[in-house]
Amino acid sequence: MAWKSKSSRTVPLPKDWWRLRAKRLKMDGHRCVRIREDTGQRCMEKATDVNHIGSPHDHRIEMLESLCSWHHNQETGRQGGSRVRQAKKSVSHPGLAGG
Repeated sequence: MAWKSKSSRTVPLPKDWWRLRAKRLKMDGHRCVRIREDTGQRCMEKATDVNHIGSPHDHRIEMLESLCSWHHNQETGRQGGSRVRQAKKSVSHPGLAGG
């Protein structure tokens, strides 16, 4: 049986995502658009992923960016960590409850 991954996306992609993804990759020359912190230059790795800039609900082509797998993993980890921090802020520790 083939292994299937389960996406952790909270917002579904549009039905024409494959078209949007291909267009964004082509616009960016199939290269990652992130600026490297160590050199200040654009990362020149092959773009393997297309990421949303801002809201994951906004699928306009100008709100998408091409990233290499390393930069996409960094962004995904940052976004996931942000969601965890938000969830922790909204729940008080039981030991801190008054009474």
